Amino acid sequence: MAIVFIQHNSLPGSWKVSNITSKAAFKALYAKGVVDDYSLIHGTYWPSAHKFVEAFQWHRWHINRFDQERGWNANRTIPVWEPPEWLTSIIQTSEIYGQLVTRIGYTAHFKIHLHVGGFHGDLSNIWATNDPIFYPLHAHVADLALLKWQLANDSNLVPQSYNRGANLDWRTGRVFQANVETDHLTHFEEITVKETFQVGFGELCYIHDQLVQPILDIIANRPPKLPAGALTLQRQLPAQVFDQYFPKFASKSGTYFEHFMPDLRMNNKFTPVCDEMPIALSFNSTPTGRRLLEQLRTEGGVDNRPRAFDSEDQYYGFMNALNKYHYCSPYLQTRSQHFMR
Repeated sequence: MAIVFIQHNSLPGSWKVSNITSKAAFKALYAKGVVDDYSLIHGTYWPSAHKFVEAFQWHRWHINRFDQERGWNANRTIPVWEPPEWLTSIIQTSEIYGQLVTRIGYTAHFKIHLHVGGFHGDLSNIWATNDPIFYPLHAHVADLALLKWQLANDSNLVPQSYNRGANLDWRTGRVFQANVETDHLTHFEEITVKETFQVGFGELCYIHDQLVQPILDIIANRPPKLPAGALTLQRQLPAQVFDQYFPKFASKSGTYFEHFMPDLRMNNKFTPVCDEMPIALSFNSTPTGRRLLEQLRTEGGVDNRPRAFDSEDQYYGFMNALNKYHYCSPYLQTRSQHFMR
């Protein structure tokens, strides 16, 4: 997958997508001190940027600014990360902004932070931006997932439900009611929160490769259709489970944007072997998780552990339900080493 920056006045036929990321570009940024600078910003403002409602908007802007610092390759792309069924369910069942951010933030987002690099690794602490994985991860969970949710419903483009949350004034330590129309980002104070919802304009003039074909289909007036992965879910799960976790698929009312389940080309030379859905360890079961819980308890003057545990329970309920009914994910199938004759 990739983020694609579209040149002004370019035609759809000229859009290019690539999975290539330049290692040399990251090495140059380390050498120039850019990675250290962005890591310092991320660590300094960690409470504001993680425990309050501006979290996704802050990370969307943070990675956008960082990507402007790095040298893009010829196709101006960078890869992203994808856990498809769970993110699909979150997008289809999150009615307000806070639900989306909380569910993704404490599961697909923090679980990867905690389980890459170990206790002393950069990704599991507040200096996570030292690890290049930070940027494709957040391009996926704090940008693409949010953008798909926005595009699925006009009322989500600049969601007024953002105002149900709270933010932190990092200077005074005061927690205040969020306002999508008037709030500014922490540290990036020249940027309003509202601007960060308006992808496609100004400095946020880009698109993700997963959205190119849907946009072309919309232009051509082609109606959306269920992806093959949705049909697999429907075939393997009881109706009540399918309806609960994938209501847009079940009602056939979904748009192009409410899933992370691309159609796959299967290689018939290998025999597929189905595995259970892998389940991440709980926050309390690892040193990195317990360290995060302490930060969620103490920093910023707000205890966010109840939200973390609630989101974790929803995640485990989802994964256990799919495993209970022996769901076989086409995105997680392993291959035997024996060629078919």
